[in-house]
Formats: sequence, structure tokens, C-alpha cells
Amino acid sequence: MKTLALVFGGESCEHDISVITALSVYNAIKNRFQVYPVYLKEGLFWTGEALKDVSFYAKFDIKKLKETTFRPGLMAVKKRFGYAHYKIDCVLVCNHGGVGENGSLSGYFETVGIPYTSSDPVGSGICMDKVLTKYFLEKFRFPVVNYRVYRKGGKVSKVEELGYPVILKPARLGSSVGISYVRNREELEKGLAFSTQFDEKVLCERALENFEEYNCAVCSTKDGVVISEVEHPVFKSEFMDFYDKYEGSDGSQREIPAKIDAKLRERIRRTSKEIYLLLELKGPVRIDYLYENGKLYVNEINSVPGSLACYLFKSEGLEIADVAENAVESAIAEFERKRGLLCDFASDVLKNYAEKGAKKLLPLKK
Repeated sequence: MKTLALVFGGESCEHDISVITALSVYNAIKNRFQVYPVYLKEGLFWTGEALKDVSFYAKFDIKKLKETTFRPGLMAVKKRFGYAHYKIDCVLVCNHGGVGENGSLSGYFETVGIPYTSSDPVGSGICMDKVLTKYFLEKFRFPVVNYRVYRKGGKVSKVEELGYPVILKPARLGSSVGISYVRNREELEKGLAFSTQFDEKVLCERALENFEEYNCAVCSTKDGVVISEVEHPVFKSEFMDFYDKYEGSDGSQREIPAKIDAKLRERIRRTSKEIYLLLELKGPVRIDYLYENGKLYVNEINSVPGSLACYLFKSEGLEIADVAENAVESAIAEFERKRGLLCDFASDVLKNYAEKGAKKLLPLKK
């Protein structure tokens, strides 16, 4: 039985969703793996049995947890004297937003040498930044909604080139937090002031009218990728906000599979796979689309989606545990492949420097 560190939490507007995702995944996989829940808080990792109970987070008590850290292939749990070490085969990442999706956490596990289920630092960073996502999609000729980039203190008139209405999105935030729908200059200025509380860079898009939204997920396996069914989220506001996604959601708000023609369905699924492979993404990823007047636009790429997008893979015969296991096996297989790559070569640089170069640094005699 493989041993996993299930990492979640972190400083993010999506913290609570991360907790829910982690607990759902834990309950689904605890019989397949040895699982240590690991909670990220204020830059430190913590572990303990209390993390398995959702009520713990309402009355959080750090004294019930033990500080932990990671070393190559190991998790080190702090004791009164020294550390207790536990073998870790893979890290299952359930952190939404923040360091969980911007590449920081991926870079950390790259450094300590432990396989992890999310995308690498480059892919994660591009997906987390909505502006960089646009640049990437345009480079490979994927259709995107017309947009402008606003930076705090910049010219509002540049955004108005899009025409009204406009959607404003903090560039590096998820779950539709900090988004505004604006119809005139006054609302634009207020919306930009609101969005720049979350990020100094704001993605401003032409607001589509009479559009539909579709989602599709892709997950890596050790043998390739699995593409999910297409989802059609149903919401009443101008855009799907945090409430629509989580607090007000029920089964009736998700149309799976989406009631669309076979041609559009296959285009969405094919495009999702292309993007996933081009960005060299890993683990479960959800890609969101907008559809207006017969034209399909790629909207966003979620590298660690809520619930790991497991509900979308049910049509492929995969439950939560299956999606998690695929991600883990794929991460371990890739880790082993990379270990076979050369990362060093023999050189006389240090020897030559010691014999000759160092003399140049000695102080001159007066």
C-alpha cells in the first residue's frame, strides 16, 4: 500500500473549498492508501488526526497538530526532541488558489524530491495567471474573448476600448472571487477599485451576451490521459460567482452531460486534451469554455479544480478514488522517468578556479 501526504489549505480565498476537497478525497481513498493529512497554514505544514474532522476548522486549535516538513522521500514530523520520519510515495495536492496553484508548492516538492500530483511550476503559474493564460492561448491560436490588461494606477480609458459591458477579474485569483460586471464608466472605476484589492493586475474582458458556459476535465494516467464528459453549469447571474459555484449549488445546477450536439462536444473534448498536453499539465485539470453565437472561446484553466473535478469523470466510469489513484500513479511514473535524465556532468571549473581564479580575488599589496 502506497503512502500519501494529502496537502491542502493555505492562504487563499479558496481555503474553505480546499478543506472540503481534501476531506472528500481522504474519505474516498483511505482504504486504498496510507494517508497523512497535511494542512498548510501561514507558510508551515501541520499534521494530525484532528484534520480529518471538518468541525475542527471552525474552532481551530494548533496545539492539536504537529509541525511537519518534507525531505527527499520523507515527511518529518516534529517531536519534543528531533523528528519522526515517515516514508512518502507521493503528495496529493488539494490546495486551491494561492501557492497551491501558482507553482510555488510544485517548486517546493520538486526541490525536496517527492512526486506530486499537480502541474509543474511553469504550467501551474501560467494557468493561475489569467493574463498569462490568454497569452498562451493566443500563441497557439485558441480563440479567446477580446480583452485588455489593467494594472493598478493605469489608464481606465484603455479598458473602455472594449465597449460596455465588461467583466473584471483579478488576474491571479480563483472561484470567481473579486469579479465585477460593469456597464458604464462609474461602475468600471468602482469595479477596478474592488478587483485591485485582490490583485494589482486585472483581466478585463468584453462581456458576452446570450452565452453558455461549458466545462471539461482532463486527468493524467501512467498510460496517457482521460477526458471527461462535458458539463453545462446553470446559473442566473451575468457570470457564475462564488455563491453559484459553492454555497448555492445543488444537483440541478449541473447538466452532465451537456445537452449539445456531438460536433461541439467533441470539439470541446479535443481542445481540452490539446491544451492539457501543450502545457504539459498533470493531475486533474478543468478547462472552462464560453459559447456565443456559434463561436467557442477558451475561458480559464483550473490546474487544481474544486473536488478535483471528480464528478466530471463519473461518465468515464471513474469515482473519486480512481481519479486520485490515476493522478498518483502518473506522478510517480513521471518522477521515475525524470530521475533517469542527466542533471550533472564532469567539469574542471572548480578545480581551475581553486588553482588560478581565486588568486585574482586576493587583495593587492601596497
